[in-house]
Parts: sequence; structure tokens; C-alpha cells
Amino acid sequence: MITQIRFRLLFLIILAASGNSWAFTRVKKNPPGVAATKHLKNKVEPKRSRAMTDTPLTRRPAPPANPLGRSITLPAADVIIHFNDKGQLTGELPQILPASKKLGFQVSGLKDPAVAYAQMLKDRATEAVKTLNLIIADANKEAFLQKLYEISDAQLKAVRDACIAIAANPTIAPSAPNDKYTLNITPNPNYYTVKLSPSSATPVSMPMNTTTGTQPSMLTNGNSMTITLSLENAYKKMVWDWYYNKKGDFKPLDPSDQTLWASLKQEEKKLLAEVNDLMTNKPARTYEKLKAYLETIKAERQKVQGLVGRIDAAVSSKLKNNQDWLLEWLWYQNTTTPQLNPFKFVATSSLGQEPDTSDNPGLRLKIQTRENVIKNMDTKNPNLTVSDHWVSDIDGFRKTLTANTLAYKNYQILSAANEKSKADFAQTTTNLNEALFFVTVEAPVKKVIWMRHHDAADGNEIMNVDQATEYLEDEKLVILTHNLATGEKSEVSLSYSDIKTNNSFIGDLFLEATSMINTSQFTHGGREQDPRINGIAALLDAEIGGLGDDVKNLKGLDVYLDYLLKQTNVEQEIQPVTDQAPVYHSEKQQAPQVSGNKAAAYTVKTVKTDAGSNAGGTAPSGVTTTTSTSAATTTTVTAAAAGKSASTMPVDTFKFRVNKKYRIFPMAGIAFNTSNFTNVAPGSDGNSPGKQTSESISHFFVGIKVFIEKTDIRNTRFFLNSDAEGNSLFWSRTHFDAAFEIGSPLNNLYFGGGFDLWPGFGLNVGCVLNKYNYNLYANGQNTVSQSLYRPGVYLGVSTDVAVVAELFKLLNIGK
Repeated sequence: MITQIRFRLLFLIILAASGNSWAFTRVKKNPPGVAATKHLKNKVEPKRSRAMTDTPLTRRPAPPANPLGRSITLPAADVIIHFNDKGQLTGELPQILPASKKLGFQVSGLKDPAVAYAQMLKDRATEAVKTLNLIIADANKEAFLQKLYEISDAQLKAVRDACIAIAANPTIAPSAPNDKYTLNITPNPNYYTVKLSPSSATPVSMPMNTTTGTQPSMLTNGNSMTITLSLENAYKKMVWDWYYNKKGDFKPLDPSDQTLWASLKQEEKKLLAEVNDLMTNKPARTYEKLKAYLETIKAERQKVQGLVGRIDAAVSSKLKNNQDWLLEWLWYQNTTTPQLNPFKFVATSSLGQEPDTSDNPGLRLKIQTRENVIKNMDTKNPNLTVSDHWVSDIDGFRKTLTANTLAYKNYQILSAANEKSKADFAQTTTNLNEALFFVTVEAPVKKVIWMRHHDAADGNEIMNVDQATEYLEDEKLVILTHNLATGEKSEVSLSYSDIKTNNSFIGDLFLEATSMINTSQFTHGGREQDPRINGIAALLDAEIGGLGDDVKNLKGLDVYLDYLLKQTNVEQEIQPVTDQAPVYHSEKQQAPQVSGNKAAAYTVKTVKTDAGSNAGGTAPSGVTTTTSTSAATTTTVTAAAAGKSASTMPVDTFKFRVNKKYRIFPMAGIAFNTSNFTNVAPGSDGNSPGKQTSESISHFFVGIKVFIEKTDIRNTRFFLNSDAEGNSLFWSRTHFDAAFEIGSPLNNLYFGGGFDLWPGFGLNVGCVLNKYNYNLYANGQNTVSQSLYRPGVYLGVSTDVAVVAELFKLLNIGK
């Protein structure tokens, strides 16, 4: 009966160690010592899959047929990093990225920049056609452009027809590439560019929904690597290219002309004020007064007519040398009064001279000196004349100081706004994402860097293609949060707690299996009866009418004068730039190395801050954690401490465990003696040999195994494979053994060696020392009786002590 139970136990051990090992997929279990919490929205995961795959990350793969491995060997296919049309990382990301592998990149989505570019160009050309038709239909508008630029009706229609052609088909090159009035920029569809840093890899460009990649061995060993995805704004780049090709047609305004226009404007303003004064102040109704007034009106008319002639000469054809430039930019402006400078920025020279504030320190000193003099004056006999003089000086100095400061401040505001507009025009490319990854060293010795990826755009969900849940205490683990938007930071809370048990991989499987059992124009008054007054009044009315016409002519030219005074020079040295602040970025939190078996639990929160973007990877401070020997304790990482928290996303809890490596580990199992041990007990009288009996060939034992190299008892791979660093598992599974029989510790002592096929399932072989009683009989007497040990050979199967203990409990052995 005992023998039958032993064989049943042996069968259960082998079944737990091998049968459940070849293939398993089960609901993820919380590591021991960590309370149950929400994890991955109840997602089902393999417990020990630490495999690294290169499968294109377009969908979540099925669990591997043999998930025991922790292999980081990638198939021949590229590792493809996916982005959506917003620039966010999508799909599933590798938990290990070997340096020798070739990366592939793809941007997928429906909002193709090529289509968006064509639509924007079509919309702009359509609006330009509407605006040009309004100008062509308005004789005054055409006359305006004719007077200043000598632009004809035919030229306006040529530009309009070119815009009609673009609106009809914005994706083709024009038939006349040298036509000054046709956009000859053919769009380049490779709008997306990927750059690796630091790396010697050449940046690669691609259109949407097309995979492109880097060459192998371009990744930097053992360092963080930033993958920067940038997007060229095709429309802005086309505008810049057009500007660059046509800027030679722009002729800067003549400073002497600008000075003359300003002088004429001031003279006009003064003269119109005089006319207004004459027209609003009635003279007395006497002949003499009206006669004098008539002469004044005549003189005023001569002054107005003279100014009209000078202004007309000063504005006519003054912008003719910029005719080509204006025609080339009519498509870009949505106004019936096209400007010489169609942009929101001007040349720095158009801002004027920077105000001189060098006198300000001296003015402050003069104010302070005079204030001190007034303060120290004799208050009993004050000299008010002198004090009034000082007060007047102080007031004058303060006005000058205020005017200087205000002028300088206004200049700085205008200059800053101009630089901002210039930068916006030049910014043809935007960095959409700076995604952070870590590259595994492969030479001279492979050293794995594990990555756990989280998606800030999706509630910080895990993004790993395969997710290991266990790591060794000497391995490097980095928690990465991707797709953090501008003004967002990642806040990680990480805690460790001791794991009381130290079961092997097979041990946990068996114990879990067993446990299953149980988000007014001038007018005059009435006519006098004096004939002289009536006559002079009639002459006066005629002159006033003429003056009115003269003023109308002056004001008609005023439109040109005002237009010219508003024109600015175009900055002609602008280079396209990239907005270096990414729309999205990643942050890292490196898990600290801890000793011993630890259960880890952490949360990842996306915190909106007032501090703006922290683009480019590392959070302002490192991970702070707590380690507890009892219940798990949580400490919040201060990654977002620099900014004021505004809102927080929903939080999930994620778990993993850290395992130590063992040199010595306990074992238990069953041994089979190959030697036929027999015992002869004394007979009934005690003085002669009795009946000979054979001992059982199997015994349960408990003991220790000493590994040649430290072993990972949680490793799920077969002993002939390699670990994550590529080292053979053979010597870390081979061990020396020492054990004794359970129940009767001194009856059988086992010494030998063995190897674990998988952790928790070992084969043993060696020498057994069997205890027996030695009796010597002489002359009918038992003269010698002692306990001795005899050697033999045993074969054994071993596992964790807890497994054997649980088996005993299940089978009620020992009760």
C-alpha cells in the first residue's frame, strides 16, 4: 500500500513538472505578498512569457506555443514601430530591443498629409479666384494697382486663370514651370521623417501607410535611444519654397521715398486741418468780411492743388519695380487691396531704430539728487523759488525717463511679435513625437535592459507585445510612459514587499493547481438785401465748391499715401526650421535594483501641469520607492512635482516580481535505491539470526542542492537552452546534493548530484548510505550488535519542499 502511494506521488510530481510545463496560458496571478488590485482591465496574460519577437506590430499575437522561454532572439523580420497620423505610438512594443536588429517604421491613418496638402492648396486657390474676380470687377481697385504697380487687367486675369487651374487639380505640376504667376512646386509625399538619436543611422523619410526602416547595427548599445518622428507641413513648405524661389523679385522700399511720403502725409494733415477750420468758422455778414474770406479760400485752394500735384508725383508708379513680386503673391492674399508684404512679419529694418535708453541711469541719478536736495532744505526758512525749480526739473526728468522706457518696451514687444511671426512662417516641420527606448547591449557581453511600455493616450495601458512579469534582482528594468502630450508628465508610484515563499517555477504551478481544487459743410445764412453782399456770396460759394473738389482730390490720393506708408520690407534671409518641442514625448522611470525576492506593484498616472512640456524623455527626478517586509507600501514618484497638478487620468495597478538567484536551494523528492538492501533481525531468542527481509527501494527525502552557478529558480526554459543574456543554462541547473530520508532521517543519507530540467523538476543520482543493524553471534550468544551504514546507488526525482508537503497534505500522509 505504501509503495502504491509513493508511485502515485511520483506520477503527480512528474505531471506537475512536465505535463503542465510544455504549454500553459492562464489568468495572471498576483505575485505573492501583493494584495489583489485592478490590473490591465482583467486582461489574460501568460505568466512567464519573456520572449522577444520581431513580428510586425499590427495586431496582438496569439500566445506562443511554448511560452517557457525567456529568449530575446528575434525572427528575421524587422521590429516595426507604429505611429498613428497624430504622431502617437500605437500597437505593441518590444520589451527588449537588441542593438543588432533592424527597425522599421510606419505611420498609419486616414488623414494623409498628401491629401490634406492638396485640399489646402485647392481651398486657397479657390479663395484667390474669388478675390481676384472682385478686383477685376472693380474699376477703382484695378486703377489703384495700375497707378502704384502698373499692373494691367490682363495680368490680373492671368493670375486668376492660373489659380483656376490649381483649384481644378492641385496635385499636378504646371505646364509652364517658368511662369511667374503659376505655382511650380510639386508636392513631395515623404512628409514623415524618423531620426534615431544617438545613432549613426541616416534619418529616413516616408509617406503615410508605407513601412521604411534603418539599417542593422545602427542602434547604440546599452543607451537610451530617442526615436523622433517629425512631420513636414507640406503647405507651409510649399509657401516657403515659393518665397525662397521668388524673394529675388522683391525690391526693398527706398528710404528717401518713405521719408517723402511721411512728410507729405504730415503736410496733408495740417492743410486739411486749416481747411476744416475755414469751413467751420463763419465770417460776419458784412461785405468786407466776406471779401477777405474769399481771398483766403482762393489761397487755400492753391495750397491744396499744389499738394495734390506733389503727392500724385510721389506715388505714381513708385512700386512698379515690385510688379512681378505682387503678381506672384496675389494667390496667397485674401484681400482686394493686396499688400507689398503679404506676410505677418517684416524685415528688421522696417521696425526702425531701437530706442536709446543710455540716458536713463543719468536721469534716475538726477531725480534722486534733486529729491535729496529738497528733502534736506531748511523747512523753517524754505526758499520756495529754488524748490519749485527742483520740482520742475524732477517732473521733466521723469517724463523723459517714462517716454524712453515706454518707447523701448514697445519696440521690444513689436520685435518679439515680429520674430514670433517670422519663426512661425519658417517652421515648416514639427516634431510629433520623441519616443524613448532602451537598447540591449550585445557586445562584448549581452546585458538585457527590460522595458515596460505604457500609453498615456490610452489610460496608461500596457503596450508590450510580450509582457514579462518576473525579473532577476541584477537585471535592469525601465518603466516607460509614451504619448505624453505637451504639458503632461508621468507620475509613477512603485512599491516593493517581501515574498515569503521561494517556490520554483514548477512549485508555483503545482501549488496553484492544487489550490484550484479547493475609466457741415460750410453754409451761410439768408441773403442780405445789399446787392454787393449777394454778389460776393455767389463768388464765395463757387470757390468753396472748388475747394471741396480740391479736398476730394487730395483725399483721393490720401488712399495711396496711406497704403504706401503701411508697406514694409520683406525679410529676405529666412531658413526653414523644425519646431523642436514635440507634440508628444516619453518619460522613463528606472526601477531600482533590490535584493531578495520582492513583489512589486505600481501605478502610472498622467498629470497635467502648468509647467509646460518636459519633452525628450527623463522626468525631473528619479523613482523613489519603499520596501516593506510586510504589506506593500506605496511612495509616489515626484516626476510631476515641478508642475501644478490640474487633472489626473484614471489609474490601473500593474504588478511584477523580482527574483533572486540561488546557490543553495532546498529540495524534496523520492529516491529509488538500485541496491537490494536486506536486513536480518535477531531471532525470537535474540541470540541467533532471524528472518531476512528486503528494504523498500523508494523513500521520500528532503535536503539541499548546491548549484555550480547561481540559478534562477523562476526561469521557465529547458536546461539545454540559454538565459536572457545568451548564457547556457546547463551549469546553473547542475548541482551537488545532500539529503536524508523523511520520517527516519538517519535511515538513508543521500549524496550525489543532479540537474534540473526545469526549476522545480530535477533528476538526481548518487550514493545512498543505508543504515542497518550488524549482529555477531558466537557460542549461541549475540556478542556484537551495532548500527552501521552500507553504500549503494540511488536515482531520484526532486522538486520543491512545498510541493511534497502539499502532496502529503492532499494524500493525508503522516496523519
